Amino acid sequence: MNSAVLITGSSNGLGKELALQYAKGGYDVIIHGRDENSLRGVMKIVLDLGVRCDAIKGDLRESSTLDSLVGCAREFCIDTLVNNAGMYLKKPALEITGEELRKIMEVNFEAPVKLTQEILPIFYKRGGGTIININSVAGRHGSLGEAAYCASKHALNGFFDSLRLENVGKGIRVINIVSGSINTRMIGERGDREKSIDPKEAAKFIVEATKKYSTLCPDEILMRKRE
Repeated sequence: MNSAVLITGSSNGLGKELALQYAKGGYDVIIHGRDENSLRGVMKIVLDLGVRCDAIKGDLRESSTLDSLVGCAREFCIDTLVNNAGMYLKKPALEITGEELRKIMEVNFEAPVKLTQEILPIFYKRGGGTIININSVAGRHGSLGEAAYCASKHALNGFFDSLRLENVGKGIRVINIVSGSINTRMIGERGDREKSIDPKEAAKFIVEATKKYSTLCPDEILMRKRE
């Protein structure tokens, strides 16, 4: 059975580079994003690498998008899920509206949780699987003006750290990538591109570092820009 991966938020940036790296490694790939033209471009490159590829367009806050992703994951019988999609908000804590807080929690926390809950039975049936969460150093400590963003990333870490413990001995690997800023569209909102990691290098490192080994499994990987 061929290896297959589902990557959310993979029409550009780090997600796109991860899709290409997995495809180069022989994985069948399911990509996801909200921009149809970008998805088509990534899908063409992946298909040209000689593997299967499907693309799902939609907002992860919509149940129809999650249903489509899960259906495609079953068809491909994936063994790897990369929760990469996310959003950013920089705003003082007292100015954050209820709608803004709800939206960032839905995208950064609830969506990957709901998707993982649906994907895990596929992994159990297959005999194992890998969940990789593209998280942030904002999930480990607070950051000025990023209260909502940090809260969503802390929640993600807490859930998946617990999920890892629940799946000991079941062949399920849960790996959190704790990353500094990566040079993607999102980083433009933070304004520190010069201090950010190249997404191609990040993708190569993540795919290599999360390979299956006979006697070890990383729980958490910290990435930062080289000084």
